[in-house]
Amino acid sequence: IPMEPLCQECGGPLPAPGAGPATVSCPNCGSRHHFRDQELERVTEALDLDHLIGQTLGQRYRIVEQINKGGRGAVFRAEYPVHRELRSVAIKVLLPRLTARPEKQSQFVKWFQKEAGTLARLQHAYIVQVQDYGEQQINGEQHYYIVMEYVKGRHGAPVTLADELKLRERLPPRETAEVLSQALEALIYAHEHGVIHGDIKPGNFLLDEVAAIKLADVGID
Repeated sequence: IPMEPLCQECGGPLPAPGAGPATVSCPNCGSRHHFRDQELERVTEALDLDHLIGQTLGQRYRIVEQINKGGRGAVFRAEYPVHRELRSVAIKVLLPRLTARPEKQSQFVKWFQKEAGTLARLQHAYIVQVQDYGEQQINGEQHYYIVMEYVKGRHGAPVTLADELKLRERLPPRETAEVLSQALEALIYAHEHGVIHGDIKPGNFLLDEVAAIKLADVGID
């Protein structure tokens, strides 16, 4: 998982720089940052979050397995009890090193709480629902996490549109039109509520048990 730096102006995460010296702009405030080769090596260092498996977040969500990795963290399947049953949720845990610099931690916390609160208010059939969020210290490191609905595909496991396209190569016209219609509905709704996705690709659309799409990785990625 490449570790991405924080903006020195607003504290929000910056896009991952490319190879070699690079200049990137903060998507939140627009300030520009230049990275040298040695800084690129540091901010793109991989971080393994497998040690979180078996841990319980928020005194409720027990992490069972890792299901994906992204630019700023990892996604796990977790379980929590509801009326003597265990229900699954997806939990995105952000990289602890995003808040490793004490002087920037307060800015990051404000950014995280604002973003997570905004996402939790998004209620749409074609957007993955954020159910909870919080922070917890594990092994001396502060972990910020977002709890989302666990979207199961037709065979019980998460399936993205990218997975479906690899399997089938292409979708028939009618199915393609349906996917595009659902995607546009989700994006228009998000935009109307002040949320810009910024990374629209087949891998960020999940397919549920009836093959309807769910837009994932909205806002914090």
